[in-house]
Amino acid sequence: MSLLNVKEAIDKYGSFRDLWEGDCEGYIQYVKGEMNIMRHNDKFLQTILRKLLRSSYLNHLNEDNPFSERKQYARTLNFKVYSPSTNPNEILDKGDIICGVIIKEKMFLCFDTHGRGNTTINLHPLKFKDSKGLWRYNLWYAPGELSFGENQHSITCHGRDDLAKLSSDYFILLPIIHLINEGTNIEKNRSGYPMYTVLCRSWRVRDSEGRLALPLPRDDILNV
Repeated sequence: MSLLNVKEAIDKYGSFRDLWEGDCEGYIQYVKGEMNIMRHNDKFLQTILRKLLRSSYLNHLNEDNPFSERKQYARTLNFKVYSPSTNPNEILDKGDIICGVIIKEKMFLCFDTHGRGNTTINLHPLKFKDSKGLWRYNLWYAPGELSFGENQHSITCHGRDDLAKLSSDYFILLPIIHLINEGTNIEKNRSGYPMYTVLCRSWRVRDSEGRLALPLPRDDILNV
């Protein structure tokens, strides 16, 4: 804790106890978790703070690392399983933000078959019409479509945990948007379908060749 401007902080916000206990839904609980004994000296306090740094702060900083080994639970996984009420044929037509999983470098959207209480999840492969795409701000946008049928490499999983074990990465689809008189519109190609770009949790993006790789600045951007 920084001791700079302590008096000014107390004058403005009151007792430091309120600041200490108010962070992270009662931060003092993290300190208590490291204290199995109590000694009133500076060396003991230094040891407690070092343990706290190792167990809490570094863990907190690492929580968004896609290669982190943090434990995950089915309700907090990095992908969404769409409900049976979601029509797979229409999900790409609305221009909403969509998320899915990557298995063996192929992208899939996940759909529950019967809703809560059923553990079967169908994964439909996602493809793009790159012939109708365009570059915008160093990101490639193209209309997408889902493939169906036994010959289209669809996958069935029994539960979210099994699906997480198969997935090597996760992605979101962001629609291309332009502003019109303070409002927003989803920009569509000539066929009337929204165009999406792919952003992965591993920071990779999808390019015009269909590859998932870390973004590189294009020549037309560097020459501006």
